[in-house]
Amino acid sequence: LIRSGIELDRFRTPQRSSGQIRTELGISNDAVVVGTVTRLSPQKSPFTFVQTAAKVINQKHNIYFVIVGDGPLRPEIEKYSRVMKIQDRFILTGIRRDVPELLSAFNVFLLTSLWEGLPRVIPQAMAAGVPVIASNVDGNAEIIKNNSNGILVEANNIDKMAMAILELTNGMHKTLFLKEKAFETVGEFCVYKMVDEIQKLYKSLAISC
Repeated sequence: LIRSGIELDRFRTPQRSSGQIRTELGISNDAVVVGTVTRLSPQKSPFTFVQTAAKVINQKHNIYFVIVGDGPLRPEIEKYSRVMKIQDRFILTGIRRDVPELLSAFNVFLLTSLWEGLPRVIPQAMAAGVPVIASNVDGNAEIIKNNSNGILVEANNIDKMAMAILELTNGMHKTLFLKEKAFETVGEFCVYKMVDEIQKLYKSLAISC
């Protein structure tokens, strides 16, 4: 198995500070930010993200939810955030090219997909030092080991996603533990490791021929 490599250092050392990103988004430095990077399409279940946001916002002050990305469901998601009365603490950035910088401004990363191949955004968030909560579907579960380097929750289980967010944002012990374990495991997705393994594979095939 050779993983699709990521430039991990780009996510470990963003070019702008989290404070600058938060200022741009209109979020104070002392606020909690739960974010995602995703496509606004049925597969990614953005309505689950909004419903989870509403549940958490009703229980916790000074918390914001951010979606980085775009897609066919954007108008409906914008409308739904108003229906759920969370538009003041819900931000849609649209498509951005500075994802490492945006990740640095998140306290928690939430991925609500109904199915996945292998989402590169999870190791990207891990490399950025953001604890990950993800739906327990095939691609996510291939990266996340529950309560070890992240948290897995059944898809569409809004109550448990909200509980996981509150657990991570109300105490630091588990958050620090997950971040540390994520740093230990994310090296598997390093682009240099990928190139090295492909080179070794080609050499072994050449020898066998």
